[in-house]
Amino acid sequence: MMWEEYERGGEEVKNFIIPLRDNDLLEENDDFYTVDVRPSLEEVISEVFAFKREVEDGQWQRIVTHFGYFFFTLKRISEGEPWRLRVQLISALITGLNGAVDSIEELLPVLMGDAEEATSTENVRERQTHARAFQMYVYLLCRLSDLFETEAVNKQKSAAYSGVKRCRKALLENEDAEFVDRWIVDRQEILTVMQRALSLSVTDAEGKKRHAAIKYLWEPAIICPNFMRVVKDLAYKLLENPELGKLNGREWLRMIFNYLRIICINFDEFPKVGSKLIGLMKRLDYLSVQSQTQSPFVDAIEAASVKDDMDPLFKSMLDSFARLTASDFSKSDVSARPFALFIMSLAEKKPRLLNRHIVNIVFCLSNDKKEFYVSKQLNDDEKMVEEEDRVEDFTKQLKAIDSKISYCQEALMFSLEMEKCLSSALRSVMTGQANELAESIHLIVEARKFAIRGSEKAVRELFRVVWRRDNAIRETVVKSGKDLFISANQDPNVATRKTAENLIRIVLGVCEEDRISLEQVICLMARENMLTIELLDAFSSVVFSTQGALRIAALRLFSIICRANKEFMRERFEFFVEMSRREAFFDGDDGTLAAEYFNAVSMLGGLPNAKDLSTLSEIPFRLPQTHRIIRCIETLLIENVSNKNYEWLCVMEKAINAIYYAAARPSRSVRRIASSIISQAKNALASFWLSKQHIDAVACATFKDTDDETELDPKVEELLTAEERWQEERNDVERISEMEVDDNREETKQLDEEDLTQMQHVLVKALEADAEQRFELWELIAERVCAFTGQVALKTLIHVDISFLAEMKRKNELVHAMRQAASLNGDVAKRGKPRDAEEYPEDREPTKLEIESIERTGFFEASEEDVEDPLGLTGFSDDERIAQRANRICEVGVFRRRKLLSRLTPFLLFIVRSKKTICTERLRSAAALALSKVMLLSMRVCMRMMPIFVHFLTHSPSAECRSNLMIAAGDLCFRFPNVVEKYSYHLYERIRDKDAYVRETCVIVLAHLILNDMVRIRGTVGDIARCIVDANVNIANLAKFFFAELSKKGNIIYNLMPDVVSRLSSNQEVAIDDFREIMKLLLSFIKKDKQADSLLEKLCQRMYCTEDSTGKVDERLAECLSYCISRLPLSEKSLRTMTELLPSYAYLLYLDTVFTNLSTAITHFRKANAFRNTQLKAELDDFLEKLTRIHIEKVEEESVVNHGLLYRKKARKLQTKVKSSKN
Repeated sequence: MMWEEYERGGEEVKNFIIPLRDNDLLEENDDFYTVDVRPSLEEVISEVFAFKREVEDGQWQRIVTHFGYFFFTLKRISEGEPWRLRVQLISALITGLNGAVDSIEELLPVLMGDAEEATSTENVRERQTHARAFQMYVYLLCRLSDLFETEAVNKQKSAAYSGVKRCRKALLENEDAEFVDRWIVDRQEILTVMQRALSLSVTDAEGKKRHAAIKYLWEPAIICPNFMRVVKDLAYKLLENPELGKLNGREWLRMIFNYLRIICINFDEFPKVGSKLIGLMKRLDYLSVQSQTQSPFVDAIEAASVKDDMDPLFKSMLDSFARLTASDFSKSDVSARPFALFIMSLAEKKPRLLNRHIVNIVFCLSNDKKEFYVSKQLNDDEKMVEEEDRVEDFTKQLKAIDSKISYCQEALMFSLEMEKCLSSALRSVMTGQANELAESIHLIVEARKFAIRGSEKAVRELFRVVWRRDNAIRETVVKSGKDLFISANQDPNVATRKTAENLIRIVLGVCEEDRISLEQVICLMARENMLTIELLDAFSSVVFSTQGALRIAALRLFSIICRANKEFMRERFEFFVEMSRREAFFDGDDGTLAAEYFNAVSMLGGLPNAKDLSTLSEIPFRLPQTHRIIRCIETLLIENVSNKNYEWLCVMEKAINAIYYAAARPSRSVRRIASSIISQAKNALASFWLSKQHIDAVACATFKDTDDETELDPKVEELLTAEERWQEERNDVERISEMEVDDNREETKQLDEEDLTQMQHVLVKALEADAEQRFELWELIAERVCAFTGQVALKTLIHVDISFLAEMKRKNELVHAMRQAASLNGDVAKRGKPRDAEEYPEDREPTKLEIESIERTGFFEASEEDVEDPLGLTGFSDDERIAQRANRICEVGVFRRRKLLSRLTPFLLFIVRSKKTICTERLRSAAALALSKVMLLSMRVCMRMMPIFVHFLTHSPSAECRSNLMIAAGDLCFRFPNVVEKYSYHLYERIRDKDAYVRETCVIVLAHLILNDMVRIRGTVGDIARCIVDANVNIANLAKFFFAELSKKGNIIYNLMPDVVSRLSSNQEVAIDDFREIMKLLLSFIKKDKQADSLLEKLCQRMYCTEDSTGKVDERLAECLSYCISRLPLSEKSLRTMTELLPSYAYLLYLDTVFTNLSTAITHFRKANAFRNTQLKAELDDFLEKLTRIHIEKVEEESVVNHGLLYRKKARKLQTKVKSSKN
């Protein structure tokens, strides 16, 4: 945390307010910062140089400590002014202010971002610290600048006077010249850093860019008036320098007005600045000299203006000019010439502006074209009435402005209070019950309608509640979605357009974490018929009329709404066909649009529900292989497999889903895609090896001199021929343009061997760079081939286990219906056909599956069980037979010779087993993950590949790969528990992984497997217990949740407790404090007296074995066991057990920790249970007294023994010395 306090009577630094007068800081004040030190000059000098060293080290916040000393540099503290000291101080202040502005620039996005984060205690302290230091810097720099500017002007005037008196060119003394030159540099740096601070702009949480962001250092964000006064006074003081009237001072004048421009625009100070400038024009001498032909102010303002943004300043100056009277020019020191030059320059620079406000100067113009005077009085009654009306209108405008300001202030306060309430409301939504949520949800919804800062994020987090099991809560969330998104406009067209805009806006702004919850809410709204058909038409028009993010959002919303009703979606099937028909629809797409399109196509089919028999009779939605949509999916995957900038992996996953859910023959589509991408991988690899051969040939080439022409090395010539052949096969032959050669051209000079060698090196480097690019391309395609193989294997498993089973069940139901129809139909022609069976033409050719079903061949070939039991008396049901066939497909059919997965699996094995020099770790990780998905298909394959899988899980250097393989291990354990059981040790071993992300994944997977009884609870569950004290908070919370859920499964924790205590107490890596925290949690789940008594007896007996064969006591083990006893819920039986087994652990009572733990347990039990039972109280007192007595005796015995051992040791040393002296 940033330093923000210093020792000052033990109190925290108070808030700093810029005073009206300097002496106000010397008066005591309980609320604000005051100066309470009276230092000497030596102390001030010491503090200045100390502060200079600190700001050079980046400790700009130390200004708070030194401010009281620096304050006295503004005053006269000794004979003569300490200008050298002030020069050092102002340099340090400039450096410190630059550091403060850098830190403020990093802090402002946090303060204007998330409301909950901005109002946290730490950020509030940061805001106060920055505001305090920033104001101190500004105050000191502005006040010191006033002193320096006055001194510099005086030195310039004195030098000019002395020069005139000597009748020669005025020259400053060396010291004064250095002072003035140094100040010219310093004042430019001061103005630059002040301008930078005042022009800060930040983008808030809603994406709006906020100017004048420095005001957010104050709470509320209203800038202090005194702050604005001192920053403006700095500019006004700099404008008084007479050097600004000279030609070399014009650049500095422009810088001052650039500074004033930031103040006027960002803080709306045009009226005040304009009035002040008119006042300065009356008393600045350099504006009225005869050499001036243009107004310097007008020129400087025009130079600082950007797109006429300083015109309001001219207007305010003209308004102030109109309020001048004749008395303003009655004094002898006030000249009318600056005003005449102002009007003339303005007429030349801004004629239209002056023409619009001519009324402000008409009454004071005279016949003289060069000068004007203000002498005309408003004596006419009619003009007086007009003036009164104007004043009255102006007063009304002021009242309206004041009313608007009051309204805005109240709205701001309301917004701030609402912003503070959002976090509490959201917290109550996440943890409350259904009857408590309605008001909180309504508050968040209304806050979003009023665009309260942080409300959009609160709405997105609110939708996470939709996953709770309470139906009432879900209904409340869906209603809130209706209030937020659905327009209540009476015009249906307007309402549809506004609703579409609201939904598109929320989808565009949602993050990936909240996207699923938002889509679920919109889907539930569609199921409740809250979204109309017209809304789908609106989304359709957006999809075809826009591009980029809007098109993707509209397509996503279209598919979400249609997901609520698949039949409704299939009725608009032409919408998806039209997208695939348009040629340029996917042009310029990085894969996001294609992925969304494929996801929508997959929803047309989907997975059947095998448990719902009513849906089995429905014919599944399948597209033929030649359909345009299927061809579009295949084309996009094949054409972009080598595109580095294409999100191919995401697109591939969605595409495979669409193929397996919607295609009639998914295996053919997958085979066609695989054939193309593997061909591209082969071509890329062949191109790489060819380039390597080129490199070797060029590197080994030799150069021979010939009389007429240079001969090529045979190897190079051969490779060039091969390259040409290769280019012809790839249809990439480049035509070489013929070069016209002049007949009279001079003979080409021969190249020497050194030049040829140098050219050879250059060519080799170019070829190596090209080879590296080709290798990267091959690696990219190979990685995508691996991912494609894994996804195909996974979807094949799902397709066989779900879609195939459901289709076979539908076939059985259809056969059963046909048999019933045959028995019920009297018509012989219709016998054997169900009443709702589809009519087929007689000349229709049966499919392959129908032929195999009729002939009982292929898939329908009778097995041995069917031959032996044709009547089905063995007890196998139809569902069991179908499941056996599906299992046979996965075990044998998928991995038959020349099948796709059987051809790709060796490729995965080769990459996994390859060395790091051949394949990168990223490619090997992708292959390992794909291999784990292939292993899910077959137990036989899983058993063969399991050692490779475990080795890669253990030794992979990629933390992401180890985490993914750990998840895959959980799936393998669910699929083949007996196979994985042999390697369960390697699963538990990942708990001790060095990477926190892998440990977190391991805890999640093991918790799921253990709680669902998929793996046996091994002794290494103690490693999961160690995760309770993991440095990562998420891992610790997951471990605690795991044991909380495990405690609900009978006596598991009680049965594991002895083993856990033994492992943790004997592990030296587990600190005593960590052991205490772990056992405190685990023993809290032992609540039954019987279990506690039994465990207490085991612990007491175990304490008897803490002494080894040599008589040495394991003090760590004794302390751990005694602590476990102290955390058990004791009973009267426990007391008797401890009394009976006292001899078994009495010898350990010399240890203070053991005695403290046991006495603490007895004391707690006495306070909780013996306050009414006097007999039990007496027994406890006797037992506690006995423990105390034994403890004292054992401590004394131990001290005597230690003293004796020490005496023996000294005696042995003495004997050794005597023997050595005799020798």
